[in-house]
Amino acid sequence: MSTTQDPPEDIDKQYYEAEMQSVTPLNAPHKPKTPRPQTVLDPTVEQDSDFTWRYDEMAHPIDPDASIQFARNGVQLKPLKSTHHPPDIEASLDLHRMNRDQAATALHHFLNTAQTHNQRILHIIHGKGQHGTLKTALIHWLKHHPAILGFCTALPHQGGTGALYALVKQRNTR
Repeated sequence: MSTTQDPPEDIDKQYYEAEMQSVTPLNAPHKPKTPRPQTVLDPTVEQDSDFTWRYDEMAHPIDPDASIQFARNGVQLKPLKSTHHPPDIEASLDLHRMNRDQAATALHHFLNTAQTHNQRILHIIHGKGQHGTLKTALIHWLKHHPAILGFCTALPHQGGTGALYALVKQRNTR
């Protein structure tokens, strides 16, 4: 019975380099980096009195690492879900280090401002936290907010499971 030994690392490296000599790298098109949108908080925006920011304490907690997707009937999330081209984010909100009450206030103002300025694609960073408490509350609020058509987990380089893209209904201009 013969035993074979694993080849030493330098032999593996030599083999790899020999195989890679004829490989030509692909030229990926250079995509200019777009500046991160700034959140605009407009104190003159009227508050939405039809929506209450109540959070159901009995809501089932959501795993901080879970991917999320929600769309109202008839709404397609194609503008948000392309893995090749990130969505054209029009406004961003970072809820890191906020408690639920602070996050509710910030989100309420952010959504009203976004709808007033016809910002349709939003980026909301909630972080993962230890128990997903803020993520659970955010998803509850977004599902029940009349201006939200749908939302989904952000791409990994824009926060992944610690952030969402939201699609906002256009405001009636009549």
